Amino acid sequence: MRLVIGVLCLLATAAPAMACNSEMLTVVGWQAIKDEGNPVLPYSLSAEVKYEGHRAYRMIHAGVMFSDVLGEALGQVNLAKDQNVSPGDSITADGLVDVDKRIGTISRDDIAFRTCVWSIVYDDGTVEEFN
Repeated sequence: MRLVIGVLCLLATAAPAMACNSEMLTVVGWQAIKDEGNPVLPYSLSAEVKYEGHRAYRMIHAGVMFSDVLGEALGQVNLAKDQNVSPGDSITADGLVDVDKRIGTISRDDIAFRTCVWSIVYDDGTVEEFN
């Protein structure tokens, strides 16, 4: 019994993963394009996201993470930090990134994604960090 209580206390005080807001951005489309000429970064990954926030922003620290449906990470693209975006706007996050080659071979139905906003600066200068 003491062991169970000790484990529960340890779990309760363990450092949480980096917190973020997963509701401000919605993925509306994505693609992974194979680049045969680049053996180091063989895929270009992009995601189109819609900004669901209620206020315009001028700076953001956010990304789209891809995984298989079992939770294994496949890749991530980050949004450009400095851009003026209003509620309802769509933005594209893209780049040549280190992507698991499986992203080009497994079924699109077996690929999951999530968005994460770690911090944001609104047009009025207000900074919001998600801890």
